[in-house]
Amino acid sequence: MEDDHPVDKANDDDDVDIWNDTPRQQEQLAVDQAPVVLVPDASKKRPLPTGLAAAANSAAATNRASKPKKRKHSRGARGEQKDMDLSTPSKVSEYIYGTYAAIMEGKLSILEMQDSRPNPNQFHATDSLLHENILQLVQRCITNWEPTLKKAFSSKPSSSTTVLVVSGSSNRACALIKQLSKLKLPCAKLFSRHMKPDQQRDALKKTAFPVGVGTPNRVLKLLDLGYLKLTKTTLVVFDCTVDVKGYNMFTQADTKGDCAVLLQRHLLNNDRLQYVCLTA
Repeated sequence: MEDDHPVDKANDDDDVDIWNDTPRQQEQLAVDQAPVVLVPDASKKRPLPTGLAAAANSAAATNRASKPKKRKHSRGARGEQKDMDLSTPSKVSEYIYGTYAAIMEGKLSILEMQDSRPNPNQFHATDSLLHENILQLVQRCITNWEPTLKKAFSSKPSSSTTVLVVSGSSNRACALIKQLSKLKLPCAKLFSRHMKPDQQRDALKKTAFPVGVGTPNRVLKLLDLGYLKLTKTTLVVFDCTVDVKGYNMFTQADTKGDCAVLLQRHLLNNDRLQYVCLTA
């Protein structure tokens, strides 16, 4: 007896195995690897402020712009410069010793600090109202300055200068040497620009320099090595002029340490030396 519903053999050939997941996995992998494109939703944009809200935002922005920013650190050196009074020898002595004691605090014993206190009679006053330059200062502090300096130049070289000027930077030292050129006498360059310590040693041995200008670090190094001596030095000038930031060589971080060691090792315990501060 024939079947009422004959089997379509053509469909049997096109049957697909429903348990085979390979095509589905490939389709899902293609979807996962497809790049994701984010389309901004215009409906979620924040509307621009209008009316009172816009006025309030504008006022807040103006207040923030006009409010001064707080400094991370105070400019202490400028305050110290305003309070620096060098009108009498005792005040000059207190200023030099006070800055020295502040730098060396905790590094020396009380007895060592007391032994290094200078004699006020060794200091010359500086009147800030006169605005004396280095040339005028040397002429005032050296007795019979012209014959004294000329005699020093004509004497036998001894690696020592009659006047020793200590300045905070090589640029400033060059400016002071230019001012001292009016003396028409040679001036020793005691700083690190274009000259090594050995070259400076040879120059000091060959020429008797009446005046020497240098920076704290190089002057200290030359004195420690014995290349520079203080046997004939009578006046030490401390350049206390301030830079654009309000610092001088006793308050500048790069030079104050060398200044303190220079005072400790070679200057404060020398009773023959006279000291003066340059402020212009």
